[in-house]
Amino acid sequence: MTTARTPNLPWLGYLAIDDKTKVVVGTCAFKAAPTPDGVVEIAYFTFPQFEGQGYATAMAEKLIAIGVESAEVRHIIAHTLPERNASARILAKVRYAAGRRSRGS
Repeated sequence: MTTARTPNLPWLGYLAIDDKTKVVVGTCAFKAAPTPDGVVEIAYFTFPQFEGQGYATAMAEKLIAIGVESAEVRHIIAHTLPERNASARILAKVRYAAGRRSRGS
């Protein structure tokens, strides 16, 4: 038997839905709740047919905004491959906004 439990809001996964078409275009999530040191990791994925349309950037920005609003979060991190790729470009785009609004050292 499965026991229902209260979700650990907001540290969970989300569906990204296009505002106009109401179609699910991707997913994003916090990989876990913040660590005791206040670190939270974000992840995002755009379905292939929707890549290159700004959805992943919007997802990353939204997750960062949620993290910045939380008193539990001091640092927001994300991992990607070291070579230049779409995810690295997204992180470069949102880095300034995250740094400008982040808490802690």
